Amino acid sequence: MVSRQSPPAVAGWVYKRMVGRAPCLALALTLALTLVAFSVPAAGRIVVPAEPVPDDVHPVLAQIGAAFEAGDHETLATLMHPDGVNIGLAPQEDRSRLMTPAQTHYYFKNLFQQRRTMRFEFVKHQLAGGERLHAVAAWRWERTDNGRLGSQRLMLTLARAAGRWRVTELTSLRGG
Repeated sequence: MVSRQSPPAVAGWVYKRMVGRAPCLALALTLALTLVAFSVPAAGRIVVPAEPVPDDVHPVLAQIGAAFEAGDHETLATLMHPDGVNIGLAPQEDRSRLMTPAQTHYYFKNLFQQRRTMRFEFVKHQLAGGERLHAVAAWRWERTDNGRLGSQRLMLTLARAAGRWRVTELTSLRGG
């Protein structure tokens, strides 16, 4: 028989029926039913506090975002690490390559001739120990040849070079 009583009423009924037989069992069962009846599903995750991000990285991230939004390949090339940058963007992210800042000038020039940025926004950034920073950006663009819209999530790794933050890696994240 299915009871249509509220959970606290059911717990009370179980307690009254069991109290004479096994008081400890009755109390334990009543508590268990009450906890289940009033429990709220947990929708949590473990969050590890990140190290504070240095203040001097924010202007560099802003420059990168502004350069993407403006299609400014020249500014973007100046923000690459002088020792080179590993670039792996879709559709050829499996063919990443190490480029000099001079090579990235032409890479970004060609990229922005094919894709017009509609939106570029950093959604997360965190120090990766020492003098490295990982930043995730959402990039929404339009193909200049056919108007098709696309989007990618990008992972940028920055490191200090001569006291300034510079990009050492720029890759597409799968599933973005």
